[in-house]
Amino acid sequence: MLKSFVLPRKGTMIKSMECVKKIKSSFASVGAFSSEENFTRGNPEGPIEWISHEAEAFEEILNSRGDICAFSGARGIATVLERKGCEHVKSLAQSEATLSSEDIKDPSAEASMIGGKFFTDIWDNGGREMAQEIIQKSEKGIHDARKIAEAAEKSTEPEGQIGTN
Repeated sequence: MLKSFVLPRKGTMIKSMECVKKIKSSFASVGAFSSEENFTRGNPEGPIEWISHEAEAFEEILNSRGDICAFSGARGIATVLERKGCEHVKSLAQSEATLSSEDIKDPSAEASMIGGKFFTDIWDNGGREMAQEIIQKSEKGIHDARKIAEAAEKSTEPEGQIGTN
């Protein structure tokens, strides 16, 4: 009876650790840092709780990557138009110029074709990598700042104080 209890627990732990490694690898592949593994090995609930916490961070990671990719794409199109002699880029760059999500609804066939050309000619041929570099630099800065804040917080925590109120 004890043997049947131990085997599933061991199997759960092994599978949980495989999931932890996959999440860490997936986060790293998009330039994100996963949180520190702060669980006790041998306790299957620890990795599952860690995985749950990381799953909550996943939406934030996706949103931030989407924002950076949107910025990179918009900047890329503006750069191409400017280098092709379009004067509208300068007027849109003025602080009094306003842009709205309404401006991008119902694009013309030509605008859609330019978007497609941007994707195939630029995004697939180096643009994605440029955005990835921006993401990695940004994430490293955030990660480093978190580590500094955690270290500062730990240094102010009272250690081993007994009977202090």
